[in-house]
Amino acid sequence: MKTPTDFLWKGLDFGRFAVVAVWPQDRRQAVILMRSRRPADDPKPWCVAYRGSGYYCETPDEAFAYCAHRGFATEVSPDA
Repeated sequence: MKTPTDFLWKGLDFGRFAVVAVWPQDRRQAVILMRSRRPADDPKPWCVAYRGSGYYCETPDEAFAYCAHRGFATEVSPDA
């Protein structure tokens, strides 16, 4: 069984963002929710990353709304 860190990839900007949540979507892919390490300096301090792309948000509510719009599971399933 994979651990949450197994879903992280090299292209994630860990200098700018801290990982808040990892939500597996299947056995190979996960949605990564990240928050800026310097939110006061960042106009969009939240990032939803999936399959190498990021969507940047101003608030966590906006990030969750984006996940819902895309149909991402935001709870961990034992089958993932």
